Amino acid sequence: MGDEKQARVTGHETVHAYLYDLKKNHGGTKEPNHTFEPVDTDDGSIMFNYTSPPLMKPAELEAIKNYKDNQKKL
Repeated sequence: MGDEKQARVTGHETVHAYLYDLKKNHGGTKEPNHTFEPVDTDDGSIMFNYTSPPLMKPAELEAIKNYKDNQKKL
């Protein structure tokens, strides 16, 4: 796995840990895990949307930005 990908995964997993701690120890209400939400389709079958906590994408993007910014300083 490349360095940029590792930065992204670290940001991703940090959000899971942060939201888990908030929920378990501080009364947080955000779900720390990914969820599968059922969605009805036109033909009557059911599909599932895979969702992530709302903070996930911004944290991943920030981790990548920070990684790239720090690489410029080397």
